[in-house]
Amino acid sequence: KSLGLGFFLVGLYQAVQSFLDLGSSLSPFPEPKTGSSLVIVGAYKFCRHPLYKALLFCSFGFCLFNISLLHLLLLLLLAFLLRSKAIREEASLKSLYKDYFRYMETTPAIIKKVPFLDWR
Repeated sequence: KSLGLGFFLVGLYQAVQSFLDLGSSLSPFPEPKTGSSLVIVGAYKFCRHPLYKALLFCSFGFCLFNISLLHLLLLLLLAFLLRSKAIREEASLKSLYKDYFRYMETTPAIIKKVPFLDWR
C-alpha cells in the first residue's frame, strides 16, 4: 500500500508542478489558447505532457493502493484516452510552433521508453 501511496503523491506533485509551469497557457482543450507560448521548461523539459503523466501516476498509485483489477482496467483506458488527446494536441502545436518538431525529437511524450506512451 505504501508503494501505491508513493506513486499517488509523486503524481500529485507532478500535477501541481505542471500546472505552475504552464501558467496562463493552461487550457482544458486540445488546442492551445490563443496567444499562448510554447512551454518547454520545468516539468515540460522532461516530457511533453507532464499533466497526463501525473494523472497516470496518480491512477497507478490508486490501483496499487487498492489492489484493484477494475481500477487497472480504468487506468489502461485512461492511458488510451490521454494518448489520443495528446496526439490531437500535438497536431495543433506543430502547426503553431515551428520549434515543436525539435522538441518532439528530444523529449519523450508521456513516459520515456514506454512505446505506447513515448512516440517520437
